[in-house]
Amino acid sequence: MSFRQDRTNPSTAVSNWHGRSETPKGWPSTRVSTWLNGGLFSAAGGGIAYEAIGTHTFDGTTATYSFTSIPQTYADLRVIFHSAVDGSNVRQAYVRVNGASDSYYANAYFYQYSGNNDSHTTGASQTLMGMSGVSFFTHSPQNEIWDFIDYANTTAQPHYQSLIGQTAQNATVGWNWVGAAQGDYANGTPAITSIEFYSTGGNYPNGSTVTLFGIGAAY
Repeated sequence: MSFRQDRTNPSTAVSNWHGRSETPKGWPSTRVSTWLNGGLFSAAGGGIAYEAIGTHTFDGTTATYSFTSIPQTYADLRVIFHSAVDGSNVRQAYVRVNGASDSYYANAYFYQYSGNNDSHTTGASQTLMGMSGVSFFTHSPQNEIWDFIDYANTTAQPHYQSLIGQTAQNATVGWNWVGAAQGDYANGTPAITSIEFYSTGGNYPNGSTVTLFGIGAAY
């Protein structure tokens, strides 16, 4: 994403509108909107800054979903997950890359919960990467953001960084969480072409969603 300094004056967008003869091009307010969305926050060279690649909504009957054939045309990938609540299952979120299920995954995470409680841990030689280190509690929704930086690079191990948040919906239970994690796949340096979203402990609740985004133009 680039900051277009030559387009950072909204009054210019208004003054460049020449009246009724330019109505097809939009009113002054449209010019400002275009400046905000297409100029100030556009990718370098007019490329795509942030684009949805795919999304999936779980129906309560499955515990996994894979994004496959991921285009190699972006700089980074972002996965955004929202867990619905079903009141019965406790789940843990994991991922695998490129369909690999061998024992070369590692991760580390930290989280704080229910006031001043905190925890941190690491793991290695695993068959998948834990995304948050926190289980999905039955009474609370959970939201996670995972970034796969420079995912198409073939000289670095596939890796991610994630943020997590969970807010209690039960007034008598104070399970509010915030945390961060990092993980990698330490078996070669392949570009990431698929990401499998995986749950343990039960199916994802009906209405849970996961969306994959591409960010920026390839490095």
